[in-house]
Formats: sequence, C-alpha cells, structure tokens
Amino acid sequence: MMKITYAINGSGLGHATRGLPLIQALTERQHNVSVYTKGLAKNFLQQQLDNTNILELPRDTQSYTNTLRGYCKTTLSNQLPLYRSQQQALTTILLKDRPDLLISDDEHSLSRIAHKYHIPHVTLSFHCHGYELPANLLTSDRIQSYLLNTMMQLNLYPGQLCIQSTPFNRKSPTNKSIQVPPILPRYLTQTSWNPQGTHIIIYFNQTLPINHHDITQYAKQRGLYLSFYGNTGQTLQSSNNQHATPHHEFIQDLLTADALICTPGSQLACEAYAIGLPTVLISPPRQRTQQLIARLFSQQCCNIEHITARQFSQHCLAEALNNITEVPEHSDASGLEQTMTLIEQLMDRHHSHSASPSQTSTIIDA
Repeated sequence: MMKITYAINGSGLGHATRGLPLIQALTERQHNVSVYTKGLAKNFLQQQLDNTNILELPRDTQSYTNTLRGYCKTTLSNQLPLYRSQQQALTTILLKDRPDLLISDDEHSLSRIAHKYHIPHVTLSFHCHGYELPANLLTSDRIQSYLLNTMMQLNLYPGQLCIQSTPFNRKSPTNKSIQVPPILPRYLTQTSWNPQGTHIIIYFNQTLPINHHDITQYAKQRGLYLSFYGNTGQTLQSSNNQHATPHHEFIQDLLTADALICTPGSQLACEAYAIGLPTVLISPPRQRTQQLIARLFSQQCCNIEHITARQFSQHCLAEALNNITEVPEHSDASGLEQTMTLIEQLMDRHHSHSASPSQTSTIIDA
C-alpha cells in the first residue's frame, strides 16, 4: 500500500471526472489516496467518493486569454502576488504527511513542489507538448496550439511519468509523454449506446450568447424533451439544484439520449465519442482553446460536429445533426487499465529503488 496525493485542476468538471475512475481503482487496490482540488470539482468529488480525504487547493484566477502576452499579464496581475504564500502553505501541508507518489491532472502547483522535493510524480493531461495537429486545421488553431505548448512549458514540471489521455493517435516524434486512450469509468466502457427516442442532453459549462429558443424548438418539433446539466442560461434551467448529479447517473442518461449539445470540454467529448452519441459542440466566442478542442474532435470523430456560438441557429443545429450518419466502429476502452498499469510500474520501480539500500545493509550486517 502506498500513500498517494492526487492533485486535480478544479476548472470545470472534466479533470475531476477523468480522475474519478483512477481514484476509485487506486482505492480498490488498497492505496491511501488524498485528493487536492478546488471549486466545483471539490464538491463533485465529495459527493462521488466515500472515505476519501478531499482537501482544498488555494483558489487562483484561471487565464483563458488568446495571446501569450495576455496570459503573462493575467498571471503577473492575478497569480504571482499570491504565488509565494500559496506555495509555502502547500509545501507545509504536503511535506507534513509526505506522500510516496503525487499524481497531477493539469494541477501544476503541487507538481512544482514534488519536483523540488524529489517526490515521484505523474503528470496527466489531455493536452501535451509536441502534439501533432491534423494538417487541415486553421492557422489560428496552430497559433493557439503553440500558445498552449508554451504555457505548458512555462508551468509544468514533468514527472517521472507523463501521460496524455486522448482518442487521437498523433504523437510527435519529439514528444516524451505516453499516449493512452481516454480514461473512462467501467460503467461507460462496458455498456453501449441505446437511444430511446425520448430526449436530448444539454450540457453547457458557461452561459453562451445563443438563442436558446432554437434548441427548444428543434427538440419540440421532434417530440423530444431536453435534459439539462451544467451552467445553462436561466431560460433553460428547470431547477437551481446546486448538487452535482452522480456521474454514473449522468452516463446512464447519455447512453439513452438521442443527441448531446454541449460546450467543448475534452473529457465530455471523449465520453460522447466512446459511446457513439451524436454530439454538437458549441464553442464560445473569444475562447480559442475551446474552439481548438471542438475542431479537433469534429475533424477526427464521425459522431461529433462543431458550431461556433456566432453561427448557431436552429437550421445550423439541424444540419449538423443530420450530417452525423454513422457512429464509431470501435473505441479503445483500455485507457483506465493502461494508465493504472503505468502508474503501478512506476510505483514498483520506486519501491525497488527505495528498498535497495536496506537490502544492501542487511547483506553487510549478515
């Protein structure tokens, strides 16, 4: 049994839903896991996990600027003034009960401490430096990818093991990370899509400047009701429930839905691709990272289409869903198992390395 600290980026729920099956698998194998996260992700994991210590990370201002200059300006004005005190507090907490292993899902604050104090650590992300983009992407997407890579180099202290969780097999020869299929729970990978002709799922992680009536009318004309999740506009909210839906219940809803309309979170898109669910990603204006994610999935996945918020209309929505005429033939469901194998191999190597001095001492004493 090993003592593991699992640090999760608290921006949205994608990082938390990717970490959930890994945390459960590690706990099942009798490892002692403590989770560090913040915001909605912390509330979500507290509701999903029993008997797991979930601790609060310091809050900071997330930067979603479109330029490296804007990113650096936001970092300097909002993050650096609190950086030293946050790092000191986190260092005290982490070293007080030093873990045997740190796993960081796009949460770089604890990754820096692990690097400094030689704690074995794993970095996990959908993005990775050196990712090879499809040839037909727009020039603006290539610029945004370059900015993402630069930001990651500025922020990230690579661990002994760097894992990229992605459905796209486009690894660059210069990339040192290990690609695995999307990390998905078994209650998704062991079932199949079975639409009931009843409903469409709406999942927006922010309010979009679109006419929500277009979605309502599209569903009404086809005799479908709308099932809402995430932070949708007040005109579409049927309730103001602050509790996150259990993830397995959300997946069951996805498995029986006729379509999904959502903002382009990479983990939700991976889940929809694995299921084969017809999906329309609506990218917000002035957020090029989400536009890049949406275009990647729409170009690589036969069941996913992309519409920008500026283009959105009932006609565009109908056209996008009509364009989806097939579902993926095969989606690799081994991401969780592959990731667990890689992590346990690292733990075994670390355990063997740690045990070798004592073994040598025993031989000498004998």
